[in-house]
Amino acid sequence: MWALHLTGGLSETQVLRALDGLPFYPQVKYIVVGRDPRDVFMSLWNHYANHTVEFYAFINDLPDRVGAPFPVCAQDIHAVWRAWITQGWFAWESEGYPYWGNLQHTQTWWNYRQLDNICFVHYTDLLADLAGEIGRIATFLKIELRGAALPALLDAVSLAAMRSAAEKTRPILEQTWHGGATTFFFNGTNGRWRDVLAPEELLLYEQTASRVVTAACRRWLEQGRAALTAHGVVA
Repeated sequence: MWALHLTGGLSETQVLRALDGLPFYPQVKYIVVGRDPRDVFMSLWNHYANHTVEFYAFINDLPDRVGAPFPVCAQDIHAVWRAWITQGWFAWESEGYPYWGNLQHTQTWWNYRQLDNICFVHYTDLLADLAGEIGRIATFLKIELRGAALPALLDAVSLAAMRSAAEKTRPILEQTWHGGATTFFFNGTNGRWRDVLAPEELLLYEQTASRVVTAACRRWLEQGRAALTAHGVVA
């Protein structure tokens, strides 16, 4: 816990929890991007299962490494899911192993969503209305989109464009993942977990989510802004 004096939004005596460890400054604007945790897992599985030997050597053989070695991905997606949704890497996390607490991370920001320098953006909303969400972000950042700016942005953030750009400018991706940029920018769709996770595995998610995030935060993570509008919550 740490104290932060703000000029608005919260009282000067309000004690803020560090937003998942990121320093908070009232003059800085923060964009928090969320996604259904089950979709996050499917994307993460694609990354984790395709790490190269070079990646594990780089991250585990550092002479000043702190903590346990990063574990090699199990071949069974169900075993990885069970660990990811029920274990944390750090003592204050109860999910996300061996990465970060995805649910916990979002909740630490959700607690302060009322601050005018924090903007929540959801992956589902980006897929449904990319132009509208870019416009909303531009408004939040007080950036005026003129002329061909918006069409250019829409082209630049397409999956194909990002994959192509990464292949040219990010050779490290080839060393980190089998398949390089094609693996990193893999699919970009939602709902693949429905054909993978069994009911008893989804129950683990229900149990963890009920402990780690509030009902409103969970609705937003699972459905985006539309779910909150129906409940009178602004995000």
